[in-house]
Amino acid sequence: MRADALAHAFCIATDATGFAVQPGARDGPRKPCRKGHYFVQFADRDHILFEFSAKHTSQVVRALFRGFEGYVQADAASVYDALFRPSGEEDDDGKERREVGCWSHARRKYWEAAFAKEPVAREALLRIGKVFALDASSAASDARRPRSPSSDASTWPPSSRSSSPSPSASTSASATSGARSAAPWATPC
Repeated sequence: MRADALAHAFCIATDATGFAVQPGARDGPRKPCRKGHYFVQFADRDHILFEFSAKHTSQVVRALFRGFEGYVQADAASVYDALFRPSGEEDDDGKERREVGCWSHARRKYWEAAFAKEPVAREALLRIGKVFALDASSAASDARRPRSPSSDASTWPPSSRSSSPSPSASTSASATSGARSAAPWATPC
């Protein structure tokens, strides 16, 4: 499944969450919990992948995406920056990945500015809310429509990935993560 996702996905959305890992069997004094991380990757509509790592580093992220060429939606954590620039390291796979911004993370900064009574920030929140509402209505109509082989996400785009992305492709891909509630702009992440 991982090989298929890396070879054929148009866009992979990713995030990680940290948690405490209990030490193994006790042989002696009590040991503290160590930190672990689960990375999740959503490859188009086809695959959901989970990967455990003891570290949350750029090397781990590079290894998770080794061989993938396409769009990556990730938050602004600095560990993901390694995906979008050549590393000069031996493990660099030479694949081109394009960053897709996250509306939810962008909205957060406008939310903070709106509390400071910035009228531009309030206007931005309203506009982002409209994008989320359009995306939610589009997703709802897609869910009611039966999927045909020609509408399968894995067949889009029909041309190779080497062509330049259209702005609308990155906008629609970035908006999909935020459709969580009726008025997502009204509450902070």
